[in-house]
Amino acid sequence: MTVTPNPLNSPTKEKSSLKNVKSILIIIAVGLVIVLLVHFFLKHLRYQELVKRASTNAMVYVQTTRINSQVPNIPLSLPGTIQGINESQIYSRANGFVKKWHKDIGQSVKKGDLLAEIEIPEVEKQVEEAHTNYELAKKAYLRWQALRDQDAVSQQELDEKTNSYRQTEAVLKRVKDQLQFREVRAPFDGIVSKRNINIGDLVNAGNTGAAQALFTISQNSQLKVYAYISQNFASKVSVGLPVEIILTEKPDKKISAKVSKIASAIDPATRTMQAEILLPKDTGLLPGFYVQINFKLDSKGQTIIPTKTLLFSVNGTEVAVVKNGEVLRKRVILGNDYGQNVEVKSGIEADDELIINPPDSIENGLKVTVSPSQDEKNPKK
Repeated sequence: MTVTPNPLNSPTKEKSSLKNVKSILIIIAVGLVIVLLVHFFLKHLRYQELVKRASTNAMVYVQTTRINSQVPNIPLSLPGTIQGINESQIYSRANGFVKKWHKDIGQSVKKGDLLAEIEIPEVEKQVEEAHTNYELAKKAYLRWQALRDQDAVSQQELDEKTNSYRQTEAVLKRVKDQLQFREVRAPFDGIVSKRNINIGDLVNAGNTGAAQALFTISQNSQLKVYAYISQNFASKVSVGLPVEIILTEKPDKKISAKVSKIASAIDPATRTMQAEILLPKDTGLLPGFYVQINFKLDSKGQTIIPTKTLLFSVNGTEVAVVKNGEVLRKRVILGNDYGQNVEVKSGIEADDELIINPPDSIENGLKVTVSPSQDEKNPKK
């Protein structure tokens, strides 16, 4: 029996299949190598990008401002109350009861006008008593004078009666003068701005104890306002210094005025100096208005920096400056406080670059990058 050979199992076919498998394996291996190379290459690129991003994020950006020692004027704002050029509270000169009042609030008065009448029974009784004593002393004086003419009494006895007579005469005159206190009159031309009495009210003499003013009279032909300046700024305020008066409820309305008088001395109780400012006429303001007084003080020769550059730490007040791209903290001694700006007495140099709003955690030697600032380089006036 003859066996026919299978062509599929021939050695030639087996070699060909083996070769194909090897080729496929080589292609797969090359593909894997290429994939790995691409993977590591992309990973390297991402690493470089992360390094760059981390380096960028690690940079600290700050905004800075320069010192300005050429600010011409620095604002100082103080409160004040408008007053009439003359303003007086009228008190009773004697104890008594209100009999009648003649002037009411808003009415104009002239100097010497009768404001009110006071019943003063105690003084009237004193007048009667003093008059009786006077008449008795006068009779005794005349009798002893006649006796002296007859040489019936000594000169010393006559002198004693004479002194007693003159004393009672003086007492009578004094209590009679007090009867004038029944009438309360205006001390100057003005307007009655307050009336604190009614008929039958008990009033006390003077302004002590429980006494109260019967009337308040204000002379409003011209207005004034007082400002009390702390001793830090007292040397910068002088007569003629321009000021602006601003009404709180109308901040857009500014009234220009000037300092008319200064005390030229510091009050030891308050450590302030009083300054008077006369307002121009027809301002529309009334006595009693609360206003803000803005002074423009000369700051020539001062070193002025924004308050937002300050750091407050256990070491005291400091500022952070940029030197050669690094942070340097400096301790400073402050002078006058102008609100948004402050005077520095010592601790910084003219060419220092101050960091705006530095964080409390900022440290010496920290590398920083200065970014453009939207703020002006010079402090605001």
